[in-house]
Parts: sequence; structure tokens; C-alpha cells
Amino acid sequence: MYEEPIGAEDFLRQKEIQAKCFHASGEWRECKPEDALQSIASRFEEIVALYPERVAIKMGERSLTYSQVNESANRLAHCLLATNHDSSLPVGILFEHGVSPIIAMLGVLKAGKIFLVLDLAYPNLKLTHILADAGNGLLVTNQKNLTRAREFASPTTPILDIHQDVEGFPDTNPGIAISGGDTAYLVYTSGSTGSPKGIFSPHKMLLTNIMGYINVLHVCAEDRIANLHNCAFASSFTEIFCTLLTGAALYTWDFAVDGFTGLQEMLDGEAITILNWGPTPFRHFTSLLTPNALSSLRVLMLGNEPLLHSDIDLYKCYYPDNTILVHRFGSSESGNIARLFIDKTTEIDSKTVPVGYLVPGQEVLLLDDSGNAVEVGQAGEIVVRNTHYMAYGYWRQPELTQERFLSTPGSDIRTFLLGDIGLMRSDGCLFMLGRKDFQVKIRGHRIEVGEIENALSAYQGVRDSAVVVVTDEIGDAQLVA
Repeated sequence: MYEEPIGAEDFLRQKEIQAKCFHASGEWRECKPEDALQSIASRFEEIVALYPERVAIKMGERSLTYSQVNESANRLAHCLLATNHDSSLPVGILFEHGVSPIIAMLGVLKAGKIFLVLDLAYPNLKLTHILADAGNGLLVTNQKNLTRAREFASPTTPILDIHQDVEGFPDTNPGIAISGGDTAYLVYTSGSTGSPKGIFSPHKMLLTNIMGYINVLHVCAEDRIANLHNCAFASSFTEIFCTLLTGAALYTWDFAVDGFTGLQEMLDGEAITILNWGPTPFRHFTSLLTPNALSSLRVLMLGNEPLLHSDIDLYKCYYPDNTILVHRFGSSESGNIARLFIDKTTEIDSKTVPVGYLVPGQEVLLLDDSGNAVEVGQAGEIVVRNTHYMAYGYWRQPELTQERFLSTPGSDIRTFLLGDIGLMRSDGCLFMLGRKDFQVKIRGHRIEVGEIENALSAYQGVRDSAVVVVTDEIGDAQLVA
């Protein structure tokens, strides 16, 4: 099972490439460990005070400054505080992709509550299940999506219109005491039982992850960051909060609606410096690039699915010489685990592209089926141990939480069983070899094939079903039933 070395790359070489991740005209402010102990809201308010008139979010012709985003989020926060909503229950957020869901996320956090972004692309049955599982607490939407919200929400679920219902509320910071240990958000992923399961995480987990990105990528107020991910997925939090917690500008693009048409023009026209995406859309987008494209791009991050040698070739061929490719690896439960920095001189001779070297603060063990550590170069299940990166567990599923998240007696260190099989070289470079269970990743989305099989079997006339993953010649995967 042992992987050959990745050519000339080693840990010191990684440091050299990482050092190239800087903004030529930017003033980078290093994040300290104690910065992750505050709340997301308080950190954002510090940035607003520093850069009130800078553009915070732009989509198409609409742009908002940090002050405007803060004031809109504050009005929602005060509105939420005026309701009888149970703070222990998440606040559902239902919007089309754009500025509004981000303002809603901030408003919920400022009110000291938990946000849950819902995906409009989901069928009503799935949205009903998710909202009910979360507790049917409260739903925030707009006039455009009000009818849709009423279709799947419980009749007893209060629904707020972010525009009409917040009018008249103060635009000042609510000043709610929020600790880093308070729960910040809930995200749903596919479950092995055939039903989605929620992962709930504290402020300190998100802040620790985001500040790690800020430090290694030298994210600064002069950066312009693209937001291509759906806000319902945890992948979007990287670009959203790397932006709003540094004073940078976020440029959102509704990929589900507009696709690739006009995307290069937006990225070039807005001089985007950081792009965070998945390998599958990256491959298709790169095939459409015109010469001398994306000249302002300094960091290209790819994650959520395996990176191929052909992806690195595309990067070397079509992207500017000063652009650094960063391959990231992690999960919604454990945060970012490892990164690999790649520049135009990088040569990777191993059969598979490694996921890289561990993020500071993360400890990884590789265990066999008996729970014993494997030898260097041998395959084992990836197990993560840390204090600040970890989610709290699975929402309202204590048995599953206890099974996957292990506590250390007498310590705040927790252990998470990732379910991925990997191996580690003697220099600490980690390779990911696949899933231990029946879960697969398609275009960055975690999918339990059992959930799809259950849905297909529910159709009249279907006796049994099976779902598999088929990969084409360029490495793109699709589900076949």
C-alpha cells in the first residue's frame, strides 16, 4: 500500500510555496489563537469598525458596504430577539443564492442563535424532514420564497420576511453576550439510515478553521474572494467568513442559475484574487478559459473530492504563474485536516495526489479494524483528535454522536472517526484512499447511496434498487441507479 514519495516535495518545500501566498499590496493581519475564543459576531463587528465603507458583498450590480451589511444584520437580530423563538432551536434560512442569505446568517449569529441554511433545490419532502428534525423553530425568508416556505414548513412554524418584518427595528449592534463555545450553525448531510443528519458546531470551530485559512493564505482587506458555493453547504463558509472577518470583498455568483456563462468575465472584471471550488466544476470551467485569463488570481483552492494529476496539469497550463494551487481536505465534523500547496514547479510522482500535511492543531491517527494504530505507509481509517476544530455532534442523535465522536477522560480533547481510509508517509504527508462505508462524494457533495436507494424503492412498481458511482475518462463521477 505504500505510496512513493512525491518527487522533490517535502515539508520544507511546502513552506516555501506557502510563503508565496501573499497579496502584493495588502496588509495582512495575523490571527492569534485567542482570536478564535470570541464569537463570529464580535469578530465581524471589529472588522466593520475598521472598514465601514469598504465593499463587503457584491452580486451583479448590487453591492453593500460593511456598514450596510452590519445594519441589515442588526435589524434582523433585533427582530429575532423580539420574538418568542426558543434560542435552543435553529433558525431556518431560505433564500436564493446571493446577498440575503449571508445577511441572514450574520443576523441570526448576532442574536445569539443558531443558523440553518436550507437549499431551495431540495424537494419539499426533504425540506420538511430537515426543518422538523431541527425542531420547527422559526424560518427567515423573503417575499420571493414565502409561498415555497409555506409549502414545506409546519403550520406552527413562524415565518419572518427579512424585508417587511424587520422594518422599524434598530440597526445598532445588539450586544448579546456570545461565547466561542456556543453553537453557531447546523448543516445537514446525507445519512446512512436514508435520512439527512444534522451536524451542529460552535463558533470556536468555525473561527479556528477560518483563521487558519487567513494565516496560511495571508487573506487581507485588499483581497477579492469569489463565492460560488451554495450557502446551504459548509464549503461556502470558507469564502464567506474568510472575507467578512478580514475586511475583504465577497463577489457572489449564482452558479446554479448562471452556470459558467459570464463567469470568467466576472472573475476578471472584478479582479478576483481567491477562488475556492471543487475539482469537477474546475475542470469544466478551465476548458472554457480564454488566454491570459484570471491575471489577478493568487490562490486557487480545490477540495471536497479527490484531486487528479490531470487537474494539476490544467492548473499549470491555464492559470497565471503567480497563482498557487491549494488542495484541502477535511469534513464538516472535523474541520480542515490537511493542505497541499502546489506551484508551477511542483512534480508529484505518486500514483495518487496526496491531500497534504496536517493543519496546525490537528492530530491524525490511522487505525486498523481492531482500533490499533497501523505502521507508516499502511492503510487505516483516518481518526482526528483536537480541541477546537471539532463539531459538537449530530443534532438530536446522541447515540450516533457517541459512536463517532469519542471523548478523552479528564481532557477536552475529542476524537472523530472520519470514515475515510488513508495512509501517511514518514514525513507526515497524508493520502486519502477512499471511504470505509457506503458514502460517496459526487462533485463535492457527500451522498449516502442508501438514501437514494430508499427513495427509489418507495416508488410504486420498484421491487429493489441499487446505486453505484461510475467515473468517466476525465475523472468525473456520476451516480447510476
